[in-house]
Amino acid sequence: MSSLRKIFKGSPKHLELTNQKVRFNYLMFTLAFKCNYQCIKCFNLKNDLPNKVFNSQLKVEDYIHLIEEFSLLDGKAVIIAGEGEPILNAETKELICIISNNDLIPIVYTNGSTLTSKLIDFYFENNVSLVIALDSLESDKYDKLTGTSNKLPLVLSNIEKVRRVFSKHSTSLNGSKVLRVAINATVTSINKAEIEKIKDFCNEDIFFICNPIANFGNAEGNWNYLVQNQDDYNKIKELAIQFSDSGGPLTLNDEGLCAYSRYGIGINPNGEYMTCAYTDKTSGLLGTMNDFSLGLAFDKKFELEGESYRKFGNVPCLIRDSQFEEYIETLKLLNYAKTK
Repeated sequence: MSSLRKIFKGSPKHLELTNQKVRFNYLMFTLAFKCNYQCIKCFNLKNDLPNKVFNSQLKVEDYIHLIEEFSLLDGKAVIIAGEGEPILNAETKELICIISNNDLIPIVYTNGSTLTSKLIDFYFENNVSLVIALDSLESDKYDKLTGTSNKLPLVLSNIEKVRRVFSKHSTSLNGSKVLRVAINATVTSINKAEIEKIKDFCNEDIFFICNPIANFGNAEGNWNYLVQNQDDYNKIKELAIQFSDSGGPLTLNDEGLCAYSRYGIGINPNGEYMTCAYTDKTSGLLGTMNDFSLGLAFDKKFELEGESYRKFGNVPCLIRDSQFEEYIETLKLLNYAKTK
């Protein structure tokens, strides 16, 4: 077994080791909601329906403008996190090519069910760092958590295909093994006993992250099923710290913050800036593409979040912390979207 420490390409540690770390590292896209799963933890579904329906969606040329502007600002990685399963959106492959051609790192999230051999090769050839959701290795639990039927064998088979393609070309850097595939598990009372087993499944050629369940979207209505009690939730948070290869969220940095949020900005299909790609609670509160340039929007957000951290202290995931509600209220009071 390798003794090299694992790092994920595009993560804060990787950017630091390759002298690519800058102030504005991450641009996050959420695309119009399309998904073949009905996860009971889903941030973007509530009571099994989309939280928000986007009628006025950005065009491909709008995304291209954002990518090119981000590249000119010396940005490093563009995250395509959904909403839902990103590859189901027709524009996703074109966006990945544009991101890669601008010498940026495409980081793509997937539930793993869509990973055909052809798509895996496409991801590999376009320098994608791939994050695959896997919350259980047991079919009955997987079905309950994802709202699917008998998908786990396909997903596990697809992960093995990804492993074979990507592991052939892993690299080392300053005593660390640089990986372009990660598995992300959301820890709940249902799967907490499996977390170590899922990490073992990753072995040496897949980066492992696990995060505690967040009380957003579908999880709100399923909370008593997903979390037994507060003591158990505290245990869930401890497990995430113990078993994640990053020591917490995928993008946990040396400051103890999620770098996606602190050193990045999200944008939704209506062109509204967001704290990050995992919640729409700040949509419309940070301005839009029509209000601010990408660089100015990030600068304003960076300053405001800095004030929030100074007031409440650092947290590894802002949207999972109680101070997030205070942050949202501050945005509302500032009427941020109209502040030029």
